[in-house]
Amino acid sequence: MGLVMAFLESKSFLHNFLYMNMGNEGLDDPYDNSIAMRNGYMELVGYIESNAPEKFRFVSHHLEQEYHLSTGVIGSFYALRSLYQKFPLPTGKIKQGLDSIKKH
Repeated sequence: MGLVMAFLESKSFLHNFLYMNMGNEGLDDPYDNSIAMRNGYMELVGYIESNAPEKFRFVSHHLEQEYHLSTGVIGSFYALRSLYQKFPLPTGKIKQGLDSIKKH
């Protein structure tokens, strides 16, 4: 976490996107490693939200209903949806074919 914090502190402007998620670690089976993972995730989310450089887009989801191994699949969907939220592809463009999509 320290490296991420130091990196963000070194940037006043970062035109980039980061998506993170976590499942039910520390909730469903509270053993030391899962609790430490959950606490570290929550601390990092809070830090990034409070210290994000200008133009840095950050989205996180705490997927409490999901297990560790299912968050990769579900998180991919949420990450892409978040990343491309301002990039709708109208059906008309799709019907016009690949050239139209590329131009869009």
